[in-house]
Amino acid sequence: MLKKADGFSLLELMLVIALIGVVLAWALPSYQLFLVRTREELLGDKLVKIFGLARDEAILQHKSMIMCGSDDQTTCSSNWSAGQIIFSAENQKKILYRFPLSQKEGVLFWRSSLHRQYVQFLETGLTDFQNGTFWFCDNASQKPVWVIRLNHAGRARMESYSEVGHLALPCA
Repeated sequence: MLKKADGFSLLELMLVIALIGVVLAWALPSYQLFLVRTREELLGDKLVKIFGLARDEAILQHKSMIMCGSDDQTTCSSNWSAGQIIFSAENQKKILYRFPLSQKEGVLFWRSSLHRQYVQFLETGLTDFQNGTFWFCDNASQKPVWVIRLNHAGRARMESYSEVGHLALPCA
């Protein structure tokens, strides 16, 4: 008398592996998009915190602080996508903080009410009569993903572009 072996047959095992492959092929693109969107949101959160840091330093040190985009992490430039630096307005050669960015999925833009390429926080924490908007455009859709608004009080807040879609924000 032959005993029936316990376990799975080769056919059952191949069927389960094929089903796992189909599910992964269906779910992987969504997961990759989720990871990209999460990195983009983290970039926005990081910028809001950098604004807060520059504002706090101005208040704590009783000195005007400047935050600007920087290609080389030593001088200001109009390229906010490469990173940011914070320094005292009194001593522009001494960089207090450097924040290099490695965001490759998109481009960061800045538009100021005074048409400056930097943000200046006074010793009171207010900006130097400056309001502004940051927005991040991803390379895939060429549309804004999120917006950070900076008000005269020096407060920054991040919003989804769908919440402020009425703003005309170019991605080129």
